Amino acid sequence: MLSGINSKVTDPMEIPPGNYRVSWQAMDMAQIGGTTVSELFEVYVQGKEKTNIINEVLPGTPSGEVLFSSAGGQFIIEVQASETTWKITFTWLSPN
Repeated sequence: MLSGINSKVTDPMEIPPGNYRVSWQAMDMAQIGGTTVSELFEVYVQGKEKTNIINEVLPGTPSGEVLFSSAGGQFIIEVQASETTWKITFTWLSPN
């Protein structure tokens, strides 16, 4: 599980081979004059290639799930968000 506020790039982490469910929640904290401002929430997984696994506009879609297939190895997770608190959970489902 990863969590944070605003943008973040993780240190490299080992993700074993397999299929994963990536569950996420994000809350847009930006307001102007009491009105919530739409913010882009993007998550990339970078191993040998950089893959966009989440691309949503907040507050319209505050949570969701996507599938991610790992060949195994070291990965960096990059979250691009502004004025946003978020939580991302990788759940192993099955081998490739």
